[in-house]
Amino acid sequence: MKVLYAASPNTQQIDISTGDGYQKVLLWFEDQGDWFVYFCDTLKSQAYIHKIINKFEVTSDRLFSGFNFTTLTDEEFDFYEKWINDNYNYQGLHVDEKIDG
Repeated sequence: MKVLYAASPNTQQIDISTGDGYQKVLLWFEDQGDWFVYFCDTLKSQAYIHKIINKFEVTSDRLFSGFNFTTLTDEEFDFYEKWINDNYNYQGLHVDEKIDG
């Protein structure tokens, strides 16, 4: 797996365009040519992992839109969630990095 974006230490925040300002990308990664997004919903205090349907969208608003995501099977979700939890914390920081505040 290859990380394409991590919320930290990156200072550029990526919003999910259909998330009403409450959904933020924590991790965007590639696995065997497919792209996935791990994002949080700060209103619902939930985190999600979805596969990106069309990775050739030309703008981040269209790439990171709920209309461009598909849900994972339970097995896929468990696999990626374990990988994320083993390497990153909820805020998208690498486990070796310290969390502020």
